[in-house]
Amino acid sequence: MKKIVTGIICCALMVSVWGYENSNYSPQEQERILEKVEVVNVLVPVRVFQKGNPVEGLQKKDFQLYEDGKLQQINTFQVISRQIKSDIETTPLKKKEKSRFFVLIFNIFDFNQDVANGIDTFFNTIYRETDRVVIITPDRTFNIDNSREMIRCLPVLKKILSLYSMKAKSELNRVFTRLDEEVNQFFQNYFVDQATKVFLSNYKRIWDDYAKKYLIPDVKKFYWFADVLKNIQMEKWVIVFQQREVFPQFGSFSRIEQKIRDWITGHFDKPTTPLLEQMLQKLKYSFKVSQSFPLQEIQEAFFKANATFHVLLFRSRRTTTSQDFDYSETVSDYENSFRAISRATGGDVILTNKLQESLEKVSERKDVYYILSYAPGEKHNKDRKIKVKVIGNGGYNIFYIKKLKLNPQFEEEKKTSQIDTTGFSFKNRRLKVSLVNYLRKEVEGKKLGLIEVRVMVMREGSEELVYDKSNVLQATRAKIKLEIPFLSLDKGKYYLIIDLTDKLTNKSKIFTQPITI
Repeated sequence: MKKIVTGIICCALMVSVWGYENSNYSPQEQERILEKVEVVNVLVPVRVFQKGNPVEGLQKKDFQLYEDGKLQQINTFQVISRQIKSDIETTPLKKKEKSRFFVLIFNIFDFNQDVANGIDTFFNTIYRETDRVVIITPDRTFNIDNSREMIRCLPVLKKILSLYSMKAKSELNRVFTRLDEEVNQFFQNYFVDQATKVFLSNYKRIWDDYAKKYLIPDVKKFYWFADVLKNIQMEKWVIVFQQREVFPQFGSFSRIEQKIRDWITGHFDKPTTPLLEQMLQKLKYSFKVSQSFPLQEIQEAFFKANATFHVLLFRSRRTTTSQDFDYSETVSDYENSFRAISRATGGDVILTNKLQESLEKVSERKDVYYILSYAPGEKHNKDRKIKVKVIGNGGYNIFYIKKLKLNPQFEEEKKTSQIDTTGFSFKNRRLKVSLVNYLRKEVEGKKLGLIEVRVMVMREGSEELVYDKSNVLQATRAKIKLEIPFLSLDKGKYYLIIDLTDKLTNKSKIFTQPITI
């Protein structure tokens, strides 16, 4: 759903990124250094596929590279081959595990045991102690920096997905109620053509509102995510757990469809008939959401980030007893976008409900790409256009960066504050923590911030919440100190979860900590 990008990708990722760099330079310094290097030698990574599989064995002589239509001399040539499973460097003395950066994206609205098993499989068979992991759920993000944090975060992750699933179910129930009201109005109207026109118009409006809210991504956040990944100097893998979105639709054998079709068949000569047919077809076509999302630009942004995407598509088990509607799958912009990014970055797209087997498959998928370099002319054009050809192209699909500058319109947004916590302590059943780095805006001569705080406590070994309270706070200062007593909790071990949202930036952070009472 839409919150997977709008409230998440630009939040905790930005906090965690800079700590993961294997460099002594700041990201700003690295960017300046790269710009200077580009004047001398421009690096162009290229992936070549045939029937969805990477083409191996190509050499420097097989490529031609053009800048602004002019053939360039390829100065250096490098072949990179990698996969998740066999990612161990062999040295004369021992085998050394590389540190890898994983992003796990859970775009899930119907949490079930299959998803829980998939989570366990990743951390049991793929994750290593040297890895860094960022987990993105539909409405929250958090980081795993070591195996101790991993053990603590797994039950929290499952609980968050479960809670979101309940929220999504409630939203779809609300949609069902609205559609039931429209159906009742439809069958009560004697004039079928007029009733059909009103029903289809209202149905389309309900669907458009839902799709806009949950299924159409915020393009800016994709650029945010790509830019964040670009600055991480580690081997990067993104695994997307993408559940097929569903929406109440009436099928060919529903009583609504039958009544509309019967009227159209029996009144083909009526002037309103072509309009109703057009409205019906337009409605059904609209369930294929992706229309105007800039896939090419987004592909290139993530290609520059040099992260390999794998997408695991699986279906919802949600059912209904309605005689008018079924939960039918839609194709969201998220799915189409992640599919396209995966194809461009050498990843796999798998339609399956067997997440454990699919994770094994993507871990064995080989990512092969080529790095070409050339020296640009004296005039350093940051917006130069690149074209790469493979000589004797045998039906290859070629992916590379066609413009060597990320869309600049979001540069200012990088400066936006990232909400965080500091000064945590838990003694004598009392939590003390401070909130910092939130945005405050000028309101009637005063700087004010608006922060939503949700505090949850989960008993260790259980997903049951024994404490769950939320509040929206006005921030008149740059730091807010919270003090919360937990006098009613029994003695034992718990997980504390502090869920923060800066309402002015829509950025969020989740903080987890084991506590003992």
